[in-house]
Amino acid sequence: MINDLTISPLCEDKEISTFVCTDYDLNDFIHNDAFQDMQKGYSVTHLVKRNGFTVGFFTLVTDSIEAKLIDKGEFPDYLYGKLPAMKIARLATHKEFERQHIGKFMVNEAFIRAYELTQHIGCCVITVDAKIDAIGFYEKYAFFRTKKKSHSDTVTMYLNLVQFIKNNFE
Repeated sequence: MINDLTISPLCEDKEISTFVCTDYDLNDFIHNDAFQDMQKGYSVTHLVKRNGFTVGFFTLVTDSIEAKLIDKGEFPDYLYGKLPAMKIARLATHKEFERQHIGKFMVNEAFIRAYELTQHIGCCVITVDAKIDAIGFYEKYAFFRTKKKSHSDTVTMYLNLVQFIKNNFE
Protein backbone atom coordinates (compact mmCIF):
# COMPACT_ATOMS: atom_id res chain seq x y z
CA MET A 1 0.00 0.00 0.00
CA ILE A 2 2.83 2.41 0.77
CA ASN A 3 4.48 1.61 -2.59
CA ASP A 4 1.67 3.28 -4.51
CA LEU A 5 2.04 6.65 -2.76
CA THR A 6 3.55 9.67 -4.52
CA ILE A 7 4.69 13.01 -3.14
CA SER A 8 4.66 16.42 -4.76
CA PRO A 9 4.72 19.99 -3.51
CA LEU A 10 1.34 21.68 -3.34
CA CYS A 11 1.00 23.61 -6.60
CA GLU A 12 -2.59 24.79 -6.72
CA ASP A 13 -5.45 25.14 -4.28
CA LYS A 14 -7.65 22.83 -6.36
CA GLU A 15 -5.34 19.86 -5.68
CA ILE A 16 -6.71 19.60 -2.15
CA SER A 17 -10.40 20.29 -2.71
CA THR A 18 -11.43 16.78 -1.62
CA PHE A 19 -9.09 16.54 1.38
CA VAL A 20 -10.76 16.15 4.78
CA CYS A 21 -9.12 14.96 7.99
CA THR A 22 -10.54 14.73 11.51
CA ASP A 23 -8.92 17.97 12.74
CA TYR A 24 -10.62 21.30 12.02
CA ASP A 25 -7.39 23.36 12.24
CA LEU A 26 -5.55 21.12 9.78
CA ASN A 27 -8.47 21.22 7.34
CA ASP A 28 -8.56 25.01 7.64
CA PHE A 29 -4.81 25.24 7.02
CA ILE A 30 -4.73 23.04 3.92
CA HIS A 31 -7.78 24.70 2.35
CA ASN A 32 -7.12 28.33 3.28
CA ASP A 33 -3.45 28.94 4.11
CA ALA A 34 -1.06 26.31 2.74
CA PHE A 35 -0.85 27.54 -0.85
CA GLN A 36 -0.53 31.20 0.15
CA ASP A 37 2.11 30.35 2.76
CA MET A 38 4.14 28.57 0.08
CA GLN A 39 3.87 31.53 -2.28
CA LYS A 40 5.14 33.83 0.48
CA GLY A 41 8.05 31.49 1.32
CA TYR A 42 6.79 30.71 4.82
CA SER A 43 6.53 26.94 4.41
CA VAL A 44 6.45 24.08 1.93
CA THR A 45 3.52 21.70 1.92
CA HIS A 46 3.93 18.27 0.36
CA LEU A 47 0.91 16.33 -0.86
CA VAL A 48 0.80 12.57 -0.59
CA LYS A 49 -1.34 10.98 -3.26
CA ARG A 50 -2.63 7.56 -4.14
CA ASN A 51 -3.91 7.20 -7.71
CA GLY A 52 -4.11 11.00 -7.99
CA PHE A 53 -6.21 11.38 -4.82
CA THR A 54 -4.73 13.40 -1.93
CA VAL A 55 -4.52 11.07 1.08
CA GLY A 56 -2.25 13.19 3.25
CA PHE A 57 -0.03 16.21 3.52
CA PHE A 58 2.88 17.46 5.56
CA THR A 59 4.28 20.94 5.89
CA LEU A 60 7.92 21.73 6.68
CA VAL A 61 9.51 24.97 7.91
CA THR A 62 12.83 26.05 9.34
CA ASP A 63 12.91 26.42 13.09
CA SER A 64 15.14 26.79 16.10
CA ILE A 65 14.78 25.48 19.60
CA GLU A 66 16.25 26.79 22.82
CA ALA A 67 19.11 24.53 23.85
CA LYS A 68 18.03 24.68 27.48
CA LEU A 69 14.76 22.92 26.59
CA ILE A 70 16.63 19.79 25.47
CA ASP A 71 18.41 17.27 27.64
CA LYS A 72 21.94 18.60 28.21
CA GLY A 73 23.47 15.29 27.17
CA GLU A 74 22.06 15.57 23.64
CA PHE A 75 24.41 18.36 22.48
CA PRO A 76 26.99 18.78 25.26
CA ASP A 77 29.43 20.96 23.28
CA TYR A 78 26.87 23.35 21.79
CA LEU A 79 27.78 26.93 22.75
CA TYR A 80 24.81 28.96 21.56
CA GLY A 81 21.32 29.63 22.90
CA LYS A 82 19.31 28.07 20.09
CA LEU A 83 19.81 24.92 18.04
CA PRO A 84 19.05 25.00 14.28
CA ALA A 85 16.07 22.85 13.40
CA MET A 86 13.54 21.77 10.81
CA LYS A 87 9.94 21.64 11.97
CA ILE A 88 7.16 19.33 10.89
CA ALA A 89 4.65 22.16 11.09
CA ARG A 90 1.60 20.20 9.91
CA LEU A 91 0.90 16.54 9.17
CA ALA A 92 -2.50 15.08 8.38
CA THR A 93 -4.03 11.99 6.83
CA HIS A 94 -7.36 11.99 4.98
CA LYS A 95 -9.99 10.59 7.34
CA GLU A 96 -10.83 7.74 4.96
CA PHE A 97 -7.19 6.61 4.86
CA GLU A 98 -6.28 6.63 8.56
CA ARG A 99 -4.49 3.61 10.03
CA GLN A 100 -2.95 2.68 6.67
CA HIS A 101 0.62 3.77 7.56
CA ILE A 102 0.37 7.02 5.60
CA GLY A 103 1.41 9.03 8.67
CA LYS A 104 4.47 6.79 9.06
CA PHE A 105 5.25 7.30 5.38
CA MET A 106 5.04 11.10 5.76
CA VAL A 107 7.26 11.18 8.86
CA ASN A 108 9.85 9.05 7.05
CA GLU A 109 9.72 11.44 4.09
CA ALA A 110 10.25 14.36 6.47
CA PHE A 111 13.30 12.54 7.89
CA ILE A 112 14.71 12.13 4.37
CA ARG A 113 14.21 15.83 3.66
CA ALA A 114 15.86 16.72 6.97
CA TYR A 115 18.85 14.53 6.09
CA GLU A 116 19.10 16.23 2.68
CA LEU A 117 18.91 19.62 4.40
CA THR A 118 21.91 18.74 6.59
CA GLN A 119 24.00 18.33 3.43
CA HIS A 120 23.56 22.06 2.73
CA ILE A 121 22.95 23.89 6.02
CA GLY A 122 23.34 23.35 9.74
CA CYS A 123 20.39 21.51 11.20
CA CYS A 124 20.65 19.19 14.18
CA VAL A 125 17.08 18.83 15.45
CA ILE A 126 13.62 18.08 14.07
CA THR A 127 10.82 19.71 16.03
CA VAL A 128 7.08 19.28 16.11
CA ASP A 129 4.31 20.88 18.15
CA ALA A 130 2.32 17.70 18.67
CA LYS A 131 -1.36 17.78 19.43
CA ILE A 132 -2.09 15.94 22.67
CA ASP A 133 -3.58 12.93 20.89
CA ALA A 134 -0.53 12.67 18.57
CA ILE A 135 2.20 12.58 21.24
CA GLY A 136 2.36 8.76 21.23
CA PHE A 137 2.62 8.73 17.44
CA TYR A 138 5.74 10.94 17.53
CA GLU A 139 7.24 9.11 20.50
CA LYS A 140 7.29 5.94 18.34
CA TYR A 141 9.77 7.78 16.08
CA ALA A 142 12.14 8.79 18.91
CA PHE A 143 10.75 12.27 19.51
CA PHE A 144 11.01 13.49 23.09
CA ARG A 145 9.07 16.13 24.94
CA THR A 146 10.98 19.30 25.69
CA LYS A 147 11.29 20.74 29.17
CA LYS A 148 8.91 23.53 28.13
CA LYS A 149 5.62 23.61 29.98
CA SER A 150 2.68 23.47 27.62
CA HIS A 151 -0.04 26.09 27.95
CA SER A 152 -1.92 25.13 24.81
CA ASP A 153 -3.30 22.10 23.03
CA THR A 154 0.17 21.11 21.75
CA VAL A 155 3.40 19.81 23.25
CA THR A 156 6.75 20.78 21.76
CA MET A 157 8.78 17.69 20.92
CA TYR A 158 12.18 17.14 19.32
CA LEU A 159 14.30 14.49 17.68
CA ASN A 160 18.11 14.55 17.73
CA LEU A 161 18.73 14.61 13.99
CA VAL A 162 22.48 14.07 14.30
CA GLN A 163 21.98 10.83 16.20
CA PHE A 164 19.14 9.79 13.89
CA ILE A 165 21.40 10.22 10.84
CA LYS A 166 24.18 8.20 12.49
CA ASN A 167 21.72 5.41 13.24
CA ASN A 168 19.93 5.38 9.87
CA PHE A 169 21.99 6.95 7.09
CA GLU A 170 25.61 6.05 7.84
